[in-house]
Amino acid sequence: MPQFLLIGGYNLAFSSERLLLIALFFLVAIGLTLFYYRRTNPPLEISRRLLLGFLRGVAFTALFFVFAEPLLVISKSETMRAVVALLIDNSSSMANNRNSAGQFEGMADYLAAVESRLDNNTEVVRYLLADTITVAGEIDGAAHATAIGDCLHYLAVELEEENLAGAVLFSDGVSNYGTNPATAAKALGAPVYTIGFGSPEPLPDISIVDVIYNPVGFADKDFEVAVVIESRGFEKSKLPLRIKHRGRILKQQSVGLVGEGRRQSAKLAFTPPAEGVYTFEISLPAQEKEQSAKNNSRQIQVKFRKSRIRILLAAACLNWDFKFIKQALVTKSDFDVDTYVLSNRRIAGTIPFPENIDALSEYDAVVLCDFLRTWLTSHKQLLDAFFARTGKGVFLIAGKNFASQQPTDYLAPLFPYQISDVRPVVQRETPLTLTEQGRIHPILQLSDDPAENERLLSSLPPFAGYLKTATVSAGSAILATAATPGLDGGEVPILGVHRYRTGKIALLTAFPFWKLDFLARGFDETDSSYTQIMENMILWLVARDDLERINLAPPQPIFVAGETIELTATILDESYLPVSDAEIEARLVCADRPQDTLIVGFQAGRPGRYTASVNYLPTGDYQVEGLVKRNGVVLGRPRTSLVVEPYSLEDLSPVSDFDVLKRISQVSGGLFYAADDTASLPPFPNYPPKSVSRRTELALFDSPIMLMLFIAAVCSEWYLRRKYQLL
Repeated sequence: MPQFLLIGGYNLAFSSERLLLIALFFLVAIGLTLFYYRRTNPPLEISRRLLLGFLRGVAFTALFFVFAEPLLVISKSETMRAVVALLIDNSSSMANNRNSAGQFEGMADYLAAVESRLDNNTEVVRYLLADTITVAGEIDGAAHATAIGDCLHYLAVELEEENLAGAVLFSDGVSNYGTNPATAAKALGAPVYTIGFGSPEPLPDISIVDVIYNPVGFADKDFEVAVVIESRGFEKSKLPLRIKHRGRILKQQSVGLVGEGRRQSAKLAFTPPAEGVYTFEISLPAQEKEQSAKNNSRQIQVKFRKSRIRILLAAACLNWDFKFIKQALVTKSDFDVDTYVLSNRRIAGTIPFPENIDALSEYDAVVLCDFLRTWLTSHKQLLDAFFARTGKGVFLIAGKNFASQQPTDYLAPLFPYQISDVRPVVQRETPLTLTEQGRIHPILQLSDDPAENERLLSSLPPFAGYLKTATVSAGSAILATAATPGLDGGEVPILGVHRYRTGKIALLTAFPFWKLDFLARGFDETDSSYTQIMENMILWLVARDDLERINLAPPQPIFVAGETIELTATILDESYLPVSDAEIEARLVCADRPQDTLIVGFQAGRPGRYTASVNYLPTGDYQVEGLVKRNGVVLGRPRTSLVVEPYSLEDLSPVSDFDVLKRISQVSGGLFYAADDTASLPPFPNYPPKSVSRRTELALFDSPIMLMLFIAAVCSEWYLRRKYQLL
């Protein structure tokens, strides 16, 4: 790229690949202009001919600058002082660890000792480390997380334009968040000297490292938790393990500690207070000389139901659908299943069908397997009352029995779509094909990963046949269709849902349903897709207020202090299609400190999914109150809750990790020193300043000024030629 010096540091360069050809045409055009205005008719005086030639030359020059793609290259050189960054670990593990607390209080002395060994011409910049870095600030040891790797990466970005000669890291080596510190140190491009605080030797400590429990329990049944304990220095001690709610002890039992840093498990069972969502504290009493008392307790959150979900499974006859559906339901400990079979004689293990609404209302969901339309007609008033009074749901499985009778208008409102009255039964292998609504509907969610969910559903065996559809009811959501087109070329619905009165109805018109389980397990004995679909179906039927359409939830109910909290919102419209243009915010209200309410906004992700991140949320019980709007209209106000317990990420590592610090120094070309050995720290080398050349390129060819100049020159020449009667 040819360059032409204009003034010191300023050059004009041309980047066009056809510069010689463009320059040749430019010179030819200028030559022709001179030749053309050598004489004129009528004759003009030389000053006017020069003016006209100048204007045309300006126009050609503007075109030349456009096509030759000129750049104004600005080159500057400057001398930069060497910079050394002092990185101070401001985490609670530094301030609270008995081995490092005293050293941390004297941090100012350690900083002064290091700075005294740096050359006066070196620029020193102090940073505090937590989950990210900040310039200077108060050294208080209040951070609940340490991300040494992330901080080294942020430092490289922060000082990218500076002459970074090295860094000195004051830390205990505990990095419990973010990327690998050694990898980030190696990529920094400057030596990292590490000053190790504390001691890698463990102190006596008792820690509850995990609590294993079911997040859902029942108010009329004992609830059990398994507590994982790690202890050191208190071998053979017996301590009371307690579970408390709002300070009241619900249950305690004596636990003998094995010590020596080994882990042990203890089980604790208690009777739940009542139906509802509760937060419990599980703790062991703090002992003298313990490293930290914060890790002696953990919190859990459990939702207790009044009782198990009661399901009525009713079938027109004993068949494989009845057998397999019953087997899928009874395997769930949360479900109580009663069965009814239409028969002239009583079948052992079954009950009569409820004769009135009071008896039917005792059930949370009803599954009806392939009844004749006459039976449904005779029970429609009872079903209508069930929907209207309870708001509960029914799963209708329609097969050959259902299709053997002509449809009636009386039953039509029950169904999401109507079955054809002309040869409705189609005997043809029919794989399940998901619609857009089906891909996101909770009934067909077998995995949180959309790709894996699609794979699991597509791997289900095909049905043996299906019922042809006449019409789809308004407001219905079709979740799955037959893979083969109908007579009119459209897809045939085989699974749909809709609202009826205040309840919900799901309709399946492919058969047999049991084949999904039987053949799938023939290929893979561990396949649980069928059972999961049935569980999803029941949970959708019993869900209230369409919470599955507008949902706001954290990935877990309990977080440790310092942990990043990811909130996820799922927003679907009434047809269960994802809403991609919603506006969502949430208020996080702490029960103990309502004045510290935090408002967070959500960002759109994949269709219908929105996320928000919250860092450094103070400890406490939080109510999360969402507000969902679309085009200014409120779609819903979802609510959830979460707990941030005092136990923090820093409490997971009560001892220093000097191996991490040594590795950081080794891969970056620095050295490691223990904090107590800083007196032997040698002077740092004299870091020379660095001359830096900065080059800036400004494009001149895409400036509108060139176009304006060309137009002005051409118009002016044309005006003057007309005035001088040359046109």
